[in-house]
Amino acid sequence: TYSHTDFFTGCSATLSQTTTVHPVPTIVFTSLETEYCVDDAPDNFEVSPLGGTMTISPNVSGALTFNGTEYTFDPSVYPNGEMVTFIYDYTDGLGCMASQSATIEVHPSPTIVFTNLDPDYCANAGLATF
Repeated sequence: TYSHTDFFTGCSATLSQTTTVHPVPTIVFTSLETEYCVDDAPDNFEVSPLGGTMTISPNVSGALTFNGTEYTFDPSVYPNGEMVTFIYDYTDGLGCMASQSATIEVHPSPTIVFTNLDPDYCANAGLATF
């Protein structure tokens, strides 16, 4: 409500208007792990509410797919490991906008090296050390 009285004339007016403040949409990532190994199988996860826009950084071809209800993340496209950020932007029917991010880590496979291992041994040769 706003009321105003004119200083010179003494005339006054009042105006009232009701407005509604709508809450910001809540975005939830479900079943997205925080860490993956590069050789893990592709993993499915969901984001609600549906209807937003997902971006991924760094964006590597094949890293993220969407089938209309759930996303699939494939850690194998980051063979050297990587910190990967998912950003989901959503605007509801009232025009209220929200953005939520999730950062995960893809770990590279460990390096295994055999040293001093002969290619052949006899069954009665005893304990081999390498």
